[in-house]
Amino acid sequence: MPRPRAGSPLSLSERDFPGAGGAPGCCKGSGHRGHLTQSPSLPRPVALVGHSLGGLLALRAALARPDTVAALVLEDPAKPDGAPAPADGGEAFVADPETVASVESSLIATERDRAAELARMRRETPWSDAEIEAWADSRPLVDRAYVRRGLFLGDPAWEQLFSALVVPTLLVLPPQAPMAPRPELVDNPLLRTVVVEGAGHCVRRDRPAQYHAAVDAFLAQHLR
Repeated sequence: MPRPRAGSPLSLSERDFPGAGGAPGCCKGSGHRGHLTQSPSLPRPVALVGHSLGGLLALRAALARPDTVAALVLEDPAKPDGAPAPADGGEAFVADPETVASVESSLIATERDRAAELARMRRETPWSDAEIEAWADSRPLVDRAYVRRGLFLGDPAWEQLFSALVVPTLLVLPPQAPMAPRPELVDNPLLRTVVVEGAGHCVRRDRPAQYHAAVDAFLAQHLR
């Protein structure tokens, strides 16, 4: 999650998905929704800002507890897909073979020649050296079985979720956003969409100035 700019009156509290990052695996099912907003140290209500899977979780939290959310920022959120795991233990979701091959080839490349991958990331991204080193450190820890099976993300009725929102929401997208809700199927005056030219899935990394200009203005409007 991006940090507030220097001098910003906003305070930041970061939340990892239970079982990921530094968070214990204490919540299952829908338990993570309350986990995002229920903390005695957080002011009420909060602004939720989420990217990819974090965006989907933030969206579901805002739907479940709109009384705790003043504003919602979704950066190219992950679209639900797949189905619950069957009782026989079979796979719940099978990722696109080309996607799996691309991810796994990237993981293998880092294992085989870390220095070359570090150099590539320095050329192709605006990340700091500390972030790039941490990225390379994380590659051997990726669960290959998860890459193939995926994670059941809930009911795939995607556009209906956006239509049901009752809090001000900013949807930040790259030009190519196959997971984005179809605008013609969403009817919600509280939803605003910003498309950032030249960005990929991680908009704030590719175009930080444009990302912050849109998000800062949105939060300033709704966190008064």
